[in-house]
Amino acid sequence: MSRKLIVSLDTYSWVRFVAGTIIRDHINDYEVIIVHEDLRPILWMRNLCVPAIIEQRRHDLYQVGTTLNIKKISNFKYTYGNVPIKKLITELHLYIILNSISEVYIQSHDILNIIFKELQLKYNFKLFIFGSNTDDVIKKTILTQDEYKEKIELRKLLVGIHTKEDRDVYTTIERFTGGS
Repeated sequence: MSRKLIVSLDTYSWVRFVAGTIIRDHINDYEVIIVHEDLRPILWMRNLCVPAIIEQRRHDLYQVGTTLNIKKISNFKYTYGNVPIKKLITELHLYIILNSISEVYIQSHDILNIIFKELQLKYNFKLFIFGSNTDDVIKKTILTQDEYKEKIELRKLLVGIHTKEDRDVYTTIERFTGGS
């Protein structure tokens, strides 16, 4: 079985950009890593305390993970703007080795792109980048109407979103740029 890793900077971006691929590829073994602890206010509940925000987002991830049959979701709990790069590289390095990862989907970000291109050279996994504005698309998942409906249904589970974009910007085509 092919083990696949999704790395997202925040709680919800991976759902918008990769959920359709997971729905399509349901027999594979996906794991998700969230890099940042997302403490931003919840869109329609701006006055919630931080523990309530964390708990709501944890619940959302559990619900989405269960629905998509995600094997494991981990949160590295780094704060925005304060990511210890050497520690992050070590954690990702170990995660890839210990879990025999064959494909990695990462959110487009300069630091993640550099880290994973280096790791890809060392461990020879397929690398796909989501959320990129470039045109060098190497993989497209064009969802069927049923797959798209299933992806749209996930929005109901995203209670702790920070912006409407986290919920409203879903397409029938998921584009991934290259890591090589």
